[in-house]
Amino acid sequence: MAHSTVVSHRVARALLAVAVVSGALSWAAGQGAAQTAPSINLKPDCTDQLKPPWRITVSGTMTVPNSPVEVIFDYGGAAPTFIDKVDQSGHYQFDFVVQRAGPQPAAGYLVHASQPRQPKLFAETRFRVPCPPPPTTSPPTSGSTTSSSTTSTTTPPPAARPELTISVVVFGHTAFGARTLLAASGATAATAPFLVVPGSQQPSGFFTRR
Repeated sequence: MAHSTVVSHRVARALLAVAVVSGALSWAAGQGAAQTAPSINLKPDCTDQLKPPWRITVSGTMTVPNSPVEVIFDYGGAAPTFIDKVDQSGHYQFDFVVQRAGPQPAAGYLVHASQPRQPKLFAETRFRVPCPPPPTTSPPTSGSTTSSSTTSTTTPPPAARPELTISVVVFGHTAFGARTLLAASGATAATAPFLVVPGSQQPSGFFTRR
């Protein structure tokens, strides 16, 4: 009998655990167990109408289904709050009208969406007045995609080279062979090769000193 009593207690505890789990699953299904991350979209997200009223459609998702959602249009003053309800799948969509707004911040008006039951889980976006200009794109090129460019340079004419004509005296005892003449003026220098060979004749009035 003692053994059968222990088994009965174990069975009772197992049945209780099953009941608790079943109840939790039923509650999760009723609350929307597959929760979605908060998101927000505006249509339009900008306007060229510089002053209100502005009619905007807001849509997105929230984490707690079948619960209220609050959308705040924050312009730095008494920000109006618009309230609607999230459906069973976690989605929401509704229209609201901004009747007045203060000066626009540099980044645009902040639009904030959250739920009272989950205030720390929220989504934000910006509404801009006027609409920013569209991005500029370069037109596509037709035909071949290969491009080429021609660069022309002008080479200045070379500086005039100085010319120098001199007479060189080669003494009789100078050894035959190749030599180099050097002319220099300041930082400028020039060289010219020449060859010493035996003379074919003597200049007039030449005499040998002994």
